[in-house]
Amino acid sequence: MNYTDYVIWDLETTGKDPETAQIVQIAAVTVHGRKLTVKPGTEFNTLVKPLYGEEAKVLGLEELSDGAINVHGKTHEMLNEAPSLESSLKNFKDYVDDKNFKKNSWNAPIAGGYNINGYDIPILKRDLKRFKLDYPFQPVYTVDMLQWMFAFFENNKEVRSLSADNLVRNYMGYSKVNAHDALGDVHMTADLFCRSMK
Repeated sequence: MNYTDYVIWDLETTGKDPETAQIVQIAAVTVHGRKLTVKPGTEFNTLVKPLYGEEAKVLGLEELSDGAINVHGKTHEMLNEAPSLESSLKNFKDYVDDKNFKKNSWNAPIAGGYNINGYDIPILKRDLKRFKLDYPFQPVYTVDMLQWMFAFFENNKEVRSLSADNLVRNYMGYSKVNAHDALGDVHMTADLFCRSMK
């Protein structure tokens, strides 16, 4: 049995390209490594104020677009009052580090999510590096439920795509309430992970 906990996390961003997207929300829950249940009271959730104008342009980052707002509902007005990216990343790193019972990278929590290997992790690592912060997760292992769903459904002709919207919400019947809110997506992914492991 695994003694290491899993932190299931998600980002909402300003766009689809992980090289240019800015974080506008970070959310997470912790899954008990042995019980495979979400630990009560472990929600992490913060909005993040994105950069605009010259600040975004200098860093090669995409500004918040109407298209992104239509997907996740995080408006300019909501985000203008949000904490800075640096502050939010430090708080998220502290949240993950608190779950690292031996305080070394090999016993750090395992990162889990939906399409985190191709999207969320590259963005997180890029932004942590920008603020000289260490990656807080176990350095080798991840749980990317998109990859699991590919293994489970690759030959299923009824599944049109493996996106969380199409496969998990439409085909598998998970609720569409709070879809594309990072905390809502985290709870959906954590449930999918726990059910898949049992």
